[in-house]
Amino acid sequence: MNCNNIIGILIDERKAKAQDVQKVLTAHGCEIRARLGIPQQDSNSCTDKGIIIIQLCADEHQMEQIIEALNSIPSVSAQYMTL
Repeated sequence: MNCNNIIGILIDERKAKAQDVQKVLTAHGCEIRARLGIPQQDSNSCTDKGIIIIQLCADEHQMEQIIEALNSIPSVSAQYMTL
């Protein structure tokens, strides 16, 4: 198991897709070590886009499952890297 895994998640419709993303993250909560949510902002207010960065302690199969589940949600794009 490797704890140097980072997943970046871009959500284009944050308000509409937040629950779907949260369900995936909750289902894999034991592998998540840290989570950072960053709402994107324009000059006046929050937009409906957001980025979530997650540190995982997981093997490659578990990471692929999470990525596949996230990418199956419309308006959500997820990628991972291992440091």
